[in-house]
Amino acid sequence: MNPFEEQGLLDKYSFIIVGSGLAGLSLCLELLASKMDLTGRILLVDKSFSNYPDRTWCFWDSGNFTYKDLITKEWRNVRLCLSDKLLDIDLGRYRYKMMDSQDFRHYAFSEIEASGRVDMVEAIVTDISQLEGGGAVVMAGQLKYIGQKVFDSRFNKEELNNHSGNKLWQQFRGWYIETEAAVFDQNKATLMDFRTNQEDAVAFYYVLPVSPKKALIEFTLFTLELKPREFYENALNRFLNEKVGGKFTIISEEDGIIPMTDLVFSQKYRDILPIGTAGGWTKPSTGYTFSFVRREVENIVNDLEQNIHPLEKPKYFSSRFWYYDRILLRLISEYPKKGAHIFFSLFQDNPVSRVFKFLDNRTSLWEEFLIFVKLPVILFVKMAVKEVFKKRK
Repeated sequence: MNPFEEQGLLDKYSFIIVGSGLAGLSLCLELLASKMDLTGRILLVDKSFSNYPDRTWCFWDSGNFTYKDLITKEWRNVRLCLSDKLLDIDLGRYRYKMMDSQDFRHYAFSEIEASGRVDMVEAIVTDISQLEGGGAVVMAGQLKYIGQKVFDSRFNKEELNNHSGNKLWQQFRGWYIETEAAVFDQNKATLMDFRTNQEDAVAFYYVLPVSPKKALIEFTLFTLELKPREFYENALNRFLNEKVGGKFTIISEEDGIIPMTDLVFSQKYRDILPIGTAGGWTKPSTGYTFSFVRREVENIVNDLEQNIHPLEKPKYFSSRFWYYDRILLRLISEYPKKGAHIFFSLFQDNPVSRVFKFLDNRTSLWEEFLIFVKLPVILFVKMAVKEVFKKRK
């Protein structure tokens, strides 16, 4: 008898991926495209494969993006706004790109189905446990599955709530609108418009025009306390009335909450690896996730192809960039009014290529020095000292 049947286990898989969000699907596609000789199949399990909220994913790229055909719109020119200052930037070799999450999901599921190597199970995962001899068991619904490696994207909010370190929530709400008049410059995206109250939280608007009459407008807060939906809708209406003007129709809506934290999410067992936000793939000081997901899934598959156990946490956590993020996260938590000026000056006083490299954790020490000397040094040093002497759980 199959020993797994004796334990009530349904099947043995090379890999089990829990969650079919950006991280789970990206990892699944990367595994399918790898050169590994898989002895078993891949299992993708989620409570629902169809009931996922639509999201707009945006990122900068210099031309190496894998899924070029899924790009909805891209911009070479971007704008930042602060008080009476307007900063227009030519991105040079970079482009700021937009992709609809549903387009990516449709593509991913079509590739998964065509591969014939992935089983999909719709069920709520109630438990994942390490096996003594290696591998892990996933309890989904009333059934059990075993995998040599399990990649778990479930986010443990309780772990974050108990964290004594730095944490904020990036909360946003967006409207995709169509106006009666042609009011948008479709060749220019607004990354951050800080012309709103900054007293209690870093706050900004985000304008992504796809045509002269259509654009995605989002309002974002880096906040300690979550705000109700009405707060964001009032802010969006106010911005549209003051900065856009004219009549408009809401075509679709989206919202979300992203943790910004220096918590190193725990990995308790060798063969159960957290991924996505649960794996620390969200940059603490900005909430950027998309590009880091791409990088980390490539790192995982590269390790597996070389028969190396995937790293328990991203290399980022052992790097100086994590310390930089901790400092900035503490600063914008304690002095939110400073945040808008810091982000604005970051782009104003540096070449955009250096800024993007820094936000991607790819700059050299010399490039970082050139960035830091143009920021409020005394304030950053004060925050850095606090971080050095801070007791951490």
